[in-house]
Amino acid sequence: MSLFRLKNNQKILVEASAGTGKTYSLAILYIKAVLQTKDIRKVLAVTFTEAAVAELKDRVRLFVLHLVQKSDNTLLEKFANENIDQDVLKNMLIEIDNAPIYTIHGFCMQILERFSIDV
Repeated sequence: MSLFRLKNNQKILVEASAGTGKTYSLAILYIKAVLQTKDIRKVLAVTFTEAAVAELKDRVRLFVLHLVQKSDNTLLEKFANENIDQDVLKNMLIEIDNAPIYTIHGFCMQILERFSIDV
């Protein structure tokens, strides 16, 4: 799976077999998108299971920590062409637990709660 430069408002669908590096790639893509928008609340990720949500959040948290500390050269290479804003990264560490990373049913529930009509 190759990682590429995201364009503003680009939508991405990642579909691959188990063990192919989806979570790794998604975490990098998610961080790149947040760096571009400068707001973690503007980047949505939807997956199938609660375990996948937790794993993605954990991986994003770990990668952001490595980027802040500049402690993983392989990871830093993935962001060589990115404008890495340390303030955005630090905010990601604070906000990752509230990031819009949901299961499909969790995302649907968010929509229903936000746009429900009182009956």
